[in-house]
Amino acid sequence: MVTTILAITVGIAFLAMVAPAFWRGELFPLLADSTARVAQGDWWRTVSAALLHDTGLLHVGFNMWALAVFGPTIERRAGSVPFLLMYLASAAAGGLLFQIVRDGDVAIGASGAIFGLFGAHLAAAFLARNTTAGRAGLRQLMPLLLINLFLPVIVPNIAWEAHIGGLAVGALIMVAWSKLAPLGRIAPSGEGGLSPNVARAIVAGAVLVASLGVVSFV
Repeated sequence: MVTTILAITVGIAFLAMVAPAFWRGELFPLLADSTARVAQGDWWRTVSAALLHDTGLLHVGFNMWALAVFGPTIERRAGSVPFLLMYLASAAAGGLLFQIVRDGDVAIGASGAIFGLFGAHLAAAFLARNTTAGRAGLRQLMPLLLINLFLPVIVPNIAWEAHIGGLAVGALIMVAWSKLAPLGRIAPSGEGGLSPNVARAIVAGAVLVASLGVVSFV
């Protein structure tokens, strides 16, 4: 899933550079997260906007670098479908907070989904804080978190709402997974029951549906 998301997102970014008229005239109006359009019923824009980035290399480059860094570990240990649902749920939660806070604004980018993965790693490190690996993870992740949360203060036009919403939901899903189906487990803990991959998919899928449901209601 990480490879697929990378390929699609980078492909669209490349298309934006080589065919800007098509990107601006067709893709952007169709996929961008517009609070006005979402208010009219286009709830899916909160997720589809994660596929779009501006025509420069920095925006897509940073987000896809972060996906390549934070995504594979979660996908390997949680399963491809649960990973995808977490990614989409984080994007939707970021879009939800953006919809609530902003008025008549437009946003693009995978920042909400990326911050969801970051939140998941941060939550996993916190849950393992009594171990050497957990403490090392927190030491590595906390400075990165502070830097990224401070960026909207000095860099204009960053949708900090997507960062906060994605971060919170990614952490929430990871905490739920740790209680119901810890990462790395591939067989049910007892007789019968759901496989951990299915349980993780249900948790992340429920958060995704809930986020989109609240977007529709708002």
